[in-house]
Amino acid sequence: MLRKLFKYDFKGMGRLIVPISLLAIAVALAGSAALFGMKNISGTDIGSVTEFALTAILSIIVITSVLAIVAYSVLCFVVIFARFYKNFFSDEGYLTFTLPVTTRQLMLSKLFASVLWWIAAVIITAVLAVLMFSVSSAPAGAFLNVNILTDMWKMFSPLTGEAGVGMLIMTAVCAVVQWTCMICTVFLAITIGSTVARKGKVIASVGFYFAINSAVEIVFVILATVCGVVLENLDAAGSLAWLDNWTPEGFMYGLLGTIAILYGVTAVIQLVITNSILKKRLNLS
Repeated sequence: MLRKLFKYDFKGMGRLIVPISLLAIAVALAGSAALFGMKNISGTDIGSVTEFALTAILSIIVITSVLAIVAYSVLCFVVIFARFYKNFFSDEGYLTFTLPVTTRQLMLSKLFASVLWWIAAVIITAVLAVLMFSVSSAPAGAFLNVNILTDMWKMFSPLTGEAGVGMLIMTAVCAVVQWTCMICTVFLAITIGSTVARKGKVIASVGFYFAINSAVEIVFVILATVCGVVLENLDAAGSLAWLDNWTPEGFMYGLLGTIAILYGVTAVIQLVITNSILKKRLNLS
């Protein structure tokens, strides 16, 4: 049943996200063409007034494209969580909870679909940003900078070191875990806000999101401080000599792994709390 729910949620989100994605791609392509025109219009024999007017128009198109790429990510974010709110806490919620499935299955279905669509949105946003950057850094007369990926790899090489692809994969895994935790935070905030507030549920949910997010960050800061003090004491006692054999890459793997575990545990805790509230304190009125 979870697979059927996931299929339904994935398609439901896709009906909105796919058209938005296609529109964002079209706008980004138009912006790239405008950027190429701006770079090559100077020096042409079209007159200063005409050149100024065309440059102004093309600049507006480029700025609009950049804003559209940013807005695309925000819209995808809104679509994902508007669907969670609509399915659980609007009038549609009455129908949702008549299905012969558990609240855990309903919640996990939306979580899996949300994470996959969010990853797709991040990838599309990154590709469009690289496209714009490639056009802007292209040599005179060329539309794209074909060495853009090589140049970007060189930019990140001080961070990845000799670990290369493995470090980037670990970074991607850590990012996905953090995104999953972010989605779980919003699910929990919507659940608490919609359960507690009889009116203004959306505003209450936004407030609870910032409160929960701040609480999680405070806990992480406290944990980091405690770990720092403990490690300092262990180092003073000579108990951390084995760390001298760690390579920078090994340290980064350990750091990213720790971050992934912390966010993963936080996500699980938030899911358990959300599921408990949905089962015991659901209020759709």
